[in-house]
Amino acid sequence: MVTNPQSTAFTAAHRSTRAHPADARSTVRTDLLVPAAVLFDMDGTLTDSEKLWYQAEWEAFTDLGMPWSYDDQKLVIGLDIIDGSRRALDYYGVQADAEQVGRSIIARVIELATEHGVPWRPGALELLTWLSQMHIPSALVTSSYLPFASMVASKAPKGSLEALVTGDRVTHSKPHPEPFRMAASMLGKDPHECVAFEDSVYGVQSAHDSGAITVAVPFQVEIPAQPGVIVLDSLEHADAAFFDRVVRERRELS
Repeated sequence: MVTNPQSTAFTAAHRSTRAHPADARSTVRTDLLVPAAVLFDMDGTLTDSEKLWYQAEWEAFTDLGMPWSYDDQKLVIGLDIIDGSRRALDYYGVQADAEQVGRSIIARVIELATEHGVPWRPGALELLTWLSQMHIPSALVTSSYLPFASMVASKAPKGSLEALVTGDRVTHSKPHPEPFRMAASMLGKDPHECVAFEDSVYGVQSAHDSGAITVAVPFQVEIPAQPGVIVLDSLEHADAAFFDRVVRERRELS
């Protein structure tokens, strides 16, 4: 793909030179490039909500006589909850309705989130605030279902996460590329000109295959090294210089 230098997709960061005052992003040069949009996974990437999912899964699966551990959870992180429930039930040879189990887990997660709140991952709120200030659109791309995703999005900084793509709103969930392609489309952007952040193997595959500049931010599972995937220790390091670098690298490959 050849990018037109006059395109508004990868543009110099001339929109604003102001950013979060407590963040290194506040020193923004006017010649830095920014992506057309930024696409975020939710659980484990923007929020530390996997612990809520583990509690809900543990309750549901142990009620069915299944031994459920953190190692078990790692096998389904990033999957749609119905697909994950089906995989877990098949693995342990338990006869149960995967959709019913999955929906009970979703309901319990919402209860837990309402009671305890959903903590943000380090750097998440600052990054979303900066993107909003820079007028760079962003979207939530999650395997979680709309009720829970909407709850989280409502707590995000104003002007961020303008689009929501959830596991119950797609035909093919992660690791299929449809979720990220749909998010880019909802924002009116080409996925090749977007940056996508993910923390799971299935999510990274989905983002990469969509054509987005893919950034893995490992949390609970190891992300194997692979061509075309950038690894970042924390969203705290996703500053203006980082975006400029990854956009320039994509341009050089186009």
